[in-house]
Amino acid sequence: MDTLGSSSFTGTRSEIEPLTRLWILRLLVPLGGYKEFVTPSGFADDHVAKALGLGKLIDQADGSFDVTAARMAVRRLHRTEVRGLSNAKAPKSLVENVERLATLMGLTQTDCRILEFFIMISSDSSLNDTTHCIGMLTSAKVIHAISVILDIPLLSIRRALAKDSKLSRSGLVAVWSKGTALLPYKLELLSSNFAECMRMPNAEFVDLLRSMVNPSTPAVLSLHNYGLNALVSGT
Repeated sequence: MDTLGSSSFTGTRSEIEPLTRLWILRLLVPLGGYKEFVTPSGFADDHVAKALGLGKLIDQADGSFDVTAARMAVRRLHRTEVRGLSNAKAPKSLVENVERLATLMGLTQTDCRILEFFIMISSDSSLNDTTHCIGMLTSAKVIHAISVILDIPLLSIRRALAKDSKLSRSGLVAVWSKGTALLPYKLELLSSNFAECMRMPNAEFVDLLRSMVNPSTPAVLSLHNYGLNALVSGT
């Protein structure tokens, strides 16, 4: 059973980044996603299950699937691994680019972690797919989910994503405020090109920010608009 989308995993634990693994486990246990991830007929995404090291539970010799044992295994993974993963960081190139952007724009550490999350969820299929397990979310529930996933206080996340925050005013990120949707569709990032560029080593900021600035239309004002025509003509 594989209903959450395709990915390139073959089932080895090494194919999932430590930070992605940490966030997936928080999605599945504290946010309750394991209830949708582990169904009576199997895992909702076998690729993610194998990446987590749960492949042995997928293809039993007698063709059965023990949903209770599988859910216990997911909770056990969270209990035994989260503490050891708590210091996991985003990929080196992404961290360095976000730090450079933070220096340029005066972003806080919370801003940086949120920006990394938005970028990774847009480019990491295993993380993106797993978010489907927590279902449709309102904007308030999105803020709560991000707080749990990043382990950052709810108030800090709310402030960082407020309409008057630096992240929002810059256009780097936003939370879609209307209706409910799956988590990835509630998160608005500057552009897919921006996300891709931010993950490249030593990315040039002219490339990173190009899509932030729309070319202005040619000027249509004349001296007359500024009351200077009389000075120029000498009248």
